[in-house]
Amino acid sequence: MGTVKVLTYENPNGFHFMEEFEPYEGCLHICATQSLKGSLEKRLRKARVTSAKALVDSFYPGWNNPDERFSQYAKLSDLLRKGYRRLNPNILKSFKRNKLDLLITMRNLTEIGLRPEYVLQKVQKEEEEIFCMVWKDMLPHFAQFMSEAEYRLSPKGMESVIEPYQNSNQARTIVLHGFYYISPVQHHVLTKMKEKGFNLVFLNMYSRRFPSVFSFLEENFSETYGWATDEDWIYGSDDARPNADKFASKIEGSYRQGDMEGIDTKSYEFILDFVEDINKTKITGKENMVSPSADELNERIEEFNSGLNTNKHLLSYPIGQYLFHLHSMYDEDYGDGGAYLLQGPTLMEFFSSGWLTLEGENARDYTYQLKKILPYFSGCETTEEWTRRMKDLVYFKEGLQERHEREMLEEGLGDSNHFKKVRLNQFKRFSYLSVPLKEIKLIEAFMERIIDDAAWMMDIERERSTIRDHFLKIQDLVKEAGVKENLLLEEERRLVDELEQALKVYGDDEDYHVADLADALTIYLGDGFKSPDDKRDDGSPGKVKPMEQLDGMILSGSRSVHICAFDEKSYPMKSAPMPWPLSKKTIAALDTQATDMYLFREKHQVSISRYLFFLALSSEKTLKLSWIKNWNDQEDLAQNVYMDLLNLEVANHSDTPQEFNPVDIDYDFDLLGGQTSNVVQYPSEEMAEASLCARRVYYSSVLQTHSSYQNDFHQSFLIGNLVKQAGASGKDKGVILSWMKGMFPHFSEVRLKSIIESNSSKKLLESQRHFGKQKRDYDGFKYDTAITYFQFLTHRGGFTQEKWKESMTYLGEDPVKSYKKLKLEDKFDADSMPEASPSALCKYCPHSYHCEASIFHADMRGQEEEV
Repeated sequence: MGTVKVLTYENPNGFHFMEEFEPYEGCLHICATQSLKGSLEKRLRKARVTSAKALVDSFYPGWNNPDERFSQYAKLSDLLRKGYRRLNPNILKSFKRNKLDLLITMRNLTEIGLRPEYVLQKVQKEEEEIFCMVWKDMLPHFAQFMSEAEYRLSPKGMESVIEPYQNSNQARTIVLHGFYYISPVQHHVLTKMKEKGFNLVFLNMYSRRFPSVFSFLEENFSETYGWATDEDWIYGSDDARPNADKFASKIEGSYRQGDMEGIDTKSYEFILDFVEDINKTKITGKENMVSPSADELNERIEEFNSGLNTNKHLLSYPIGQYLFHLHSMYDEDYGDGGAYLLQGPTLMEFFSSGWLTLEGENARDYTYQLKKILPYFSGCETTEEWTRRMKDLVYFKEGLQERHEREMLEEGLGDSNHFKKVRLNQFKRFSYLSVPLKEIKLIEAFMERIIDDAAWMMDIERERSTIRDHFLKIQDLVKEAGVKENLLLEEERRLVDELEQALKVYGDDEDYHVADLADALTIYLGDGFKSPDDKRDDGSPGKVKPMEQLDGMILSGSRSVHICAFDEKSYPMKSAPMPWPLSKKTIAALDTQATDMYLFREKHQVSISRYLFFLALSSEKTLKLSWIKNWNDQEDLAQNVYMDLLNLEVANHSDTPQEFNPVDIDYDFDLLGGQTSNVVQYPSEEMAEASLCARRVYYSSVLQTHSSYQNDFHQSFLIGNLVKQAGASGKDKGVILSWMKGMFPHFSEVRLKSIIESNSSKKLLESQRHFGKQKRDYDGFKYDTAITYFQFLTHRGGFTQEKWKESMTYLGEDPVKSYKKLKLEDKFDADSMPEASPSALCKYCPHSYHCEASIFHADMRGQEEEV
């Protein structure tokens, strides 16, 4: 039996200089995280250093391989599909929805030596009993790995595992760094090592002066869990860093006087502000980012920085996204017999992947047009519904185009004058009808290709497939795409090559339901089968790391540390993941030291959070603390309680002047209407628009040929204008409703009836006949005044608003005179975007959803005018 000691230090930057550490410098050093391992190797150049993950993997070879987890997940899915039909259906349904959690719990309990028969004696609930039944049926798939692990954890096997790491003169002593929390499997392995005669030395930050921060460590390393007695503790002679000392003193209620030095604090209004700021920082590479919300933050950063690819797993790249969404389309629980489903954001990701091509065209070049037509598909779920709605749109557009071409011919208009064309065809104000028919048909073809690929890949009628056959289909799909050599990202080429090799060699010949294979592959592509240690230790540059990686960053000292999204809700962490579906009561009843570590972590989450913040404050470089006020479905988030405690002064990101970047505007620059130098030639309606907001007309007519409206609220006004035109011409409500239902299937009949009723009053129809029919003139082209209603969303409330009434006066003025009066020459500088004039009228602007200056608060969204 080996011995256990605990060696402490207060300053994580200088423990290796302590006299007490000197006897252990030449031992094997095992670090809790990969981050700490990397930093320690630089500090202790002659020592043998490895990570806890590497150590555990050496005792369980192949067990944590993502490919093996994929196979086990598929086997578990098959068990749940084919068996247990007589058991509680609600529990089985819950198991199917949480298969990954179920598998993780089975694996974790198996690897620490527990078996279903033992756990079954301790269960408290029905779902735990059924869990043991399913777990027992999965054991044969674990047996080979556990047999190998059992040998390697034996005295003879352990020597062979440890020997490559050891120095001969200190072969039996192992130093364990940063194990402020010991996972169940780590506890199991370290206990076996102690039993086999290895002497363990836990080296950890600790201070007797601050029990509110560090007392949990006394329990962590205690005899309760099989470790050290009080007499086995060796206390280092170093001192804590000043900022950390002041924080801990404040926690203890005995705050030491003095300012906190070397700490920068910042708040961001929105996630976009945060992303813009860190993108600048990434260029210098001088900052390590960590966050208590690392996973959510990386997902949001990836959304904004899809081209930067901050993650390195396949799902971060276009081919991964394409395969992921392809395998996510089939939902066997939809309706009575399952269905292929499609959503707008998913379709957008298919298009933007770059892996969707047809006859020399790449769907990535048509994402702008797709975004404009997506509102027409509101309410569509199944691929059949999407296909029918697309045919409706094509039919509608063909009829409009035929009529439009005939009217253009009659008016003698060519293709060049977009101002005249949009006045001839008011339907161009609907975003989905502003896209050329040829491009809509191409989008239709791309969509059909996606649906065909999904049906071919899934092959539901065949129902079952081997993993090998399914992977061969993926391989064929990758080859058929034929764009690998044209990818812009070298990293993506490498990952595709690796995927192709994996698909060639995968040897599992068992057959599975194709829906289960699809489910497993979506998790595989997203690194869902990686172990928690793999994810925690991901060293991808530019990625926000979890708080657990602070230890290595602080020891390294080469970069400043930035704790991001450090808001009132995220920290201190108040809960920890537990082995689902086991209850705390059942875990306690298991009465093993390894499983007790689950309860230890849950019990001490707040203390662990304090410990990690103390660690952050020990940085020798600048520490940056920031939070995002509005993100992750939360509004007006305040700073973290520890920032309040330290009374830190906060800088607001919005105080920093921001440069205009035209790439941030979601427009297709191949479709530019005019240039700023031509604004003087614009029609009077555009001058009226400029009087409302110069930036609005910049978006509408400089960056595009004309504006169009995408959301339902705006389109309600457009449909209302069509109703008034039809009503004024003598059509009754029934005919109008039938007409509207055919043109706008994405609007419910109830909504259309409401729009018709609110736009069919005698007063409105009379106004339409009198004012709407009055003629206007632009460069010799005559058109009805009613056409302007589609540009401005004319509404009753507008004429009670002074700014609106003033802008309408420009409709009767000479455009050149208006240009001078509004001083547009000064506002439209070719090198910058005009200033916005935000007001309550932003609500009716076609650009309100992407203009960052727009006043469009949540309390205004519900104040819709009658249409």
